[in-house]
Amino acid sequence: AVPQRVIDAAAEFGGLDALVSNAGLSIPSPLLNAKLADWDTIFNVNVRASWLLGKAAHPLLKQAGGSMVVTTSLSASNATAPLAAYSPSKAAARRLVRQMALEWGPDGIRVNGLSPGLVETPGTAPVYADPASRKQREGRVPLRRIAQPEDMARALSFLVGPDAAYVSGTE
Repeated sequence: AVPQRVIDAAAEFGGLDALVSNAGLSIPSPLLNAKLADWDTIFNVNVRASWLLGKAAHPLLKQAGGSMVVTTSLSASNATAPLAAYSPSKAAARRLVRQMALEWGPDGIRVNGLSPGLVETPGTAPVYADPASRKQREGRVPLRRIAQPEDMARALSFLVGPDAAYVSGTE
């Protein structure tokens, strides 16, 4: 399986201190029009992949006293239309983080979620290119600015680093 091959490759480099499960997928559709195959694909990418990757990495993370971070979403607690499967899948990913933290904490493994919020990426650039849309979205953020990927990288660095040595099961 792919997750095991990824972890085996990491083992060849001497181990694994941190693991980030950052895959995410959304296929816009309201619930009544959602296709079963799309629903399953979204849950497979947004939840199942993190579980399988973490499960495969567990022995190496245990050996290193390592950390895992799963990318979740603000949509985990706020239903987002027309993203029928996305919001429920990210809610499941959030709960998976807490389950892993609970079960794997005694093994010395910390597991946390990172919920990026509004981030400007190549995929969201068209939305933020429109000044009215950008201003409206910036108004929803207390800092009145859209996050940049570097903002997420710094948060991620904190979560996997030694300054967060007692942080687990949170988002």
